[in-house]
Amino acid sequence: MNRSILNKEVESYTFIEGTWPVDSLDDIKTNYNYFPDGIPTCPVDLTSYQLRPSPFHRVSAHREGSGTHVF
Repeated sequence: MNRSILNKEVESYTFIEGTWPVDSLDDIKTNYNYFPDGIPTCPVDLTSYQLRPSPFHRVSAHREGSGTHVF
């Protein structure tokens, strides 16, 4: 569910801002308009998500512990 929420907000961000957010999601997670309660983290180990680089722009893995929970 968290991945779906993130992907939806990435698409909204792209539509409104005219550019994709950075792969680390640093620019979108600090924007109150997209995540007023903070960006979701992995419920298993509470690590943050990152985007697959262009042309995909979808949540693919966690930033910390890159060998775990890779989708």
